[in-house]
Amino acid sequence: MSYVVELALFKLKEGVREEDFLHVSDKFQKGFIKLQKGYIKRELLVSGQTWADYIVWETMEDAQNAAAAFRTDKYAIEYMGCFQQPSVSLNHYLVLSNV
Repeated sequence: MSYVVELALFKLKEGVREEDFLHVSDKFQKGFIKLQKGYIKRELLVSGQTWADYIVWETMEDAQNAAAAFRTDKYAIEYMGCFQQPSVSLNHYLVLSNV
């Protein structure tokens, strides 16, 4: 069975404290992500100044629909407001093998 991994990489805006960002991320998780069709799991990762939002979806269509809904959702807009915009990259990967 295949599934889709969404990987967003970003840096926080200067002045955004980690604990404040984690609170915003929790609201985003509860108010948007976990309510989306096809959502399986999400992990928030950090290495130095670079953060990664790792989300697993059932299908590419589910991932793309969530990405489209993201643009107008109040929790998503607040979440994105914490990012340095030039630092953001988003990709979707179809997982073909899980070894």
